[in-house]
Amino acid sequence: MTLDKKDLRKTMLQRMKDLSGDDRILLTEGVHERLFQTDEWRHAQTVGLTVSTGFELETRPVIERAFQDGKAVAVPRCIPSRKALVFHEIQDITDVKPSFFNLLEPPESLPVIHKDDIDLLIVPGLIFDRAGYRIGFGGGYYDRFLTDYRKMTASLCFRFQIMDQIPHETHDIPVNKLITD
Repeated sequence: MTLDKKDLRKTMLQRMKDLSGDDRILLTEGVHERLFQTDEWRHAQTVGLTVSTGFELETRPVIERAFQDGKAVAVPRCIPSRKALVFHEIQDITDVKPSFFNLLEPPESLPVIHKDDIDLLIVPGLIFDRAGYRIGFGGGYYDRFLTDYRKMTASLCFRFQIMDQIPHETHDIPVNKLITD
């Protein structure tokens, strides 16, 4: 019997929430170190990514490292009426505030970063397969954003978040690279 996306999400959410503090820290540091060693990271001048919340793989250290490395950081803001993402450049992690669905987002007053100017887009997700398809949180915001995005995409994840195959539809767009612990 194959599970549908809703069942897979529920199972993985629980697994993410159950990951202990020490294990989470160790695995997260491994993911970050692998990211920082990639050519994609080294060559990117502008990195786009969400600010993690709750049980998600922590992204604040990635943002801090980007600032240290002299990279521009673009963080998305959801536009629920259009089910769209708009990326804004932040100068500090304190630029983001809780908003739509308690996501940490930049205010619309910050400079907009066009998708063609994002060299490396780190795409969030809950479950991934070896082909780069992902199951996110069900809104479809990133799949819509990725339809005409032509630069490098990657997802940060723990190894246990990767399955051999997951259900995907014709409008789902895989990421180019999975970076794990």
